[in-house]
Amino acid sequence: MSRPPIRSDGAACRRRGGRRYPPAVDRPDSPIRGRVRFGASEDLVLAWLPEVLRAFIVGHPHIDLELNVALSQTLIDKLDAGELDLVFCKRYPGEERGQVLWSDRIVWVSGTGVAPDPIEPVSLILYPPPSMTRTMALAALQDGQRPWRIACTSSTLLGLMAAAAAGLGIMAHSSQLIPPGLRELAPSEALPQPGPVDFVLLGSGAGMGAPARELSRAIRDRASTRSPLARVQTRAVPGPGDGWAF
Repeated sequence: MSRPPIRSDGAACRRRGGRRYPPAVDRPDSPIRGRVRFGASEDLVLAWLPEVLRAFIVGHPHIDLELNVALSQTLIDKLDAGELDLVFCKRYPGEERGQVLWSDRIVWVSGTGVAPDPIEPVSLILYPPPSMTRTMALAALQDGQRPWRIACTSSTLLGLMAAAAAGLGIMAHSSQLIPPGLRELAPSEALPQPGPVDFVLLGSGAGMGAPARELSRAIRDRASTRSPLARVQTRAVPGPGDGWAF
């Protein structure tokens, strides 16, 4: 059985409900029907979400799942504009919107055998604005008074990974979702750290439909037992006008 289609250019990919599955698949007879427009950041899509989404579409064959992969702020803007029902993305610690599924830290990563020159400006591999990791990376270097230059900009994580593997520079990434083939730089390499980050679920409000609520429940259940972290933090902290409900 092939994987559900995923694109990483901010466009939506749709998996039609009613797909047939092999007899070996033991799926419950879920009566829920409808559509859920779901947004997720690319680091989650490549490293953590596929197993969750596969189990969800097998268990809910009559739900039309539409996946939108983009930067966290872009997804939040789409949610606020009514274009998405549910978003799983990053946020800065201290913000009050959404339900925190786990907390992590943004670290520097590079290809094998690649290390920043202690004298030359740091060569950076970055997402374009409004990337959160880009903002955190540049702020950390500025606060640490480390000169830097942008060696590569890519709108996709695959592009960033390719540039890092080729040795063009270093990139900022969540520590628990580091892609294969890349390594976290050691503290001895003396770069100021970008800091902590939260991974959160945000919904479209009290009117969120049953398909979105079911997907939210599936993600939260999986995070409670199989998050990237040994200790999982699951806490809900609604803020004024937050706009999520589970």
